[in-house]
Formats: sequence, C-alpha cells, structure tokens
Amino acid sequence: MTIKIDHLPSRTVQLDGVEHLFFSGTSYLGIGHQAEFRAALLDAISRYGTVFSASRNNNLQLKIYDEAETFLAKWTGADAALTVTSGLLAGQLAVQSIENQPFIYAPSAHPAICKPTAPPQYFFKNQTDFEKNIASKIAQIGGAVTVATNALDPLRCEPFDFSWLAQLPDNQPITVIMDDSHGIGLTGENGGGIFQKLKKELRNRSVANVRLIVIASLAKALGIPGGVILSDEKTVAAMRQNALFVGASPIVPAYLFAFLQTQNMYESARQFLKNNILCFKKELSKAAV
Repeated sequence: MTIKIDHLPSRTVQLDGVEHLFFSGTSYLGIGHQAEFRAALLDAISRYGTVFSASRNNNLQLKIYDEAETFLAKWTGADAALTVTSGLLAGQLAVQSIENQPFIYAPSAHPAICKPTAPPQYFFKNQTDFEKNIASKIAQIGGAVTVATNALDPLRCEPFDFSWLAQLPDNQPITVIMDDSHGIGLTGENGGGIFQKLKKELRNRSVANVRLIVIASLAKALGIPGGVILSDEKTVAAMRQNALFVGASPIVPAYLFAFLQTQNMYESARQFLKNNILCFKKELSKAAV
C-alpha cells in the first residue's frame, strides 16, 4: 500500500491525525529537520537564489562550487572532487567517461554505477565470492578493466572487506568505481567516508596501475540534493569537460553554502547518532538476557 503525505517525515509521521513511528528513508542525520541547517539554507538562498541556471563551464561562475569541492576533497582524502545534481548522475558521469574496456560488477553494485553499454554480467555468487576471486578474474580477462562495487551493504549495515585491493594484478590498467552513498557523512574519519581507507589499501601496494573513483549521493546523511565524484585531479578535470557535466545544470549553490557553514552541526548530529546506536545496542543486550 502506498501512502502519500504533505509534510516531511522524521522519527514519526502523521497519518489522518494519528502519529506513527517511521522506520524508512535514508536521512541518517535528519538534516532536513536541523534548525541550524535550515537557517543557513535560508540565508544562502537570499544570496544565491533557488537555482543557478547556467552550465558550470559558463564564462561566469560561482566561487561556492570551487570552495565546496576543495572542502569535499580535503575532507574525504581525495585529490579532487566534482559536484553534480544527484548520486545517479555522479555514477553515470563516472562510468560513461570510461570507454573500450570491460566492466566487472560486484553483486552489491548499485545501478548508478552500471554502464548502459556494458550491462551487468555477474561472475560471482555473492559479495564474499567477489572479494575472494576478483583479482584472479581481472587477471583472466587481461588488459584494461573497470570494477564497480558498493562501499557497504546498506540493507544489512555491514561494511565490505577491501583487502582484495592489495591483491590486484600490477601489470594491467584497473579502474575501481566505488559507490559510497550510504557511508559518506557517517563512516571514515570525521564522516569522510571510504576514500581514505581505499587510498591507504592502494598505497600499501606501491603501484600506480589502479585508478580510484568514488561516487556518492549527498542527499542521504548530508541532506543535500546532489552528488559528488572523488578521484585524482586528472580524472576529475576530464569529467568537467564531459557533455553530461557541461550540459547539465549544477547543484543548487545555496545547499553547498549551508553545508560549509554548518560543519559543527554535522559533527554534533553524527555524535548524536552514535550515542543513539550505543543506547540501542545496550537495550538489545538487556532484552537478550
């Protein structure tokens, strides 16, 4: 049954005047209900308006995009970042910028990082099978290869093992595209997501044949209607010239301004969530006794 409402749900939702608990959605930090963020957003709208109707590559550009992307890159540990209007567009911009090579999809791969011209061919029974055998599968295929996978399992709230990165062949070009939509803002150092961890795994190999691209929706934990691509400077610079980026409207600048202005609030919201999780686990353990 589908129920339609005319207000933003939170922990609860009003249905015909009756309050019900709400256990769905992906607003992990409840940003849409944070008074500080709402106030910052209203202030930002008075400065930037409700939308910036121009290409990011226009001859007149807003500085807030560069400022936000510099912050996102530093925060996540990436060399460069690029914002777009959704996580789906971020994923499609990433995969469609890669040509003339096979794609290998993990069972966890989100449709956002599946290439229309290279539809999923699932070689693995499950994520464990993928992690165990991905290196040998890449070597078997040979040549340039792209691997697409999620950073974690959002349904089971379980992180995946990425030790397989250290086992990848070092004699063929490999691109790893990771969807971190359900991790960024929550996991990693200061909520910076998976990039730092992956970068460390690759650094331990001391090879340069693996290119890392992380994409994410910003609409979940961060509460921003948009997406981001994280990678090296050369890769991000090339994507800035891609027709999907040049021809698309940019993310609403007011949200990026509000995001930069309320970082203390994000940290407080993360800590509040962690405390709630600890409390929930504690009560569960009591109930199990």
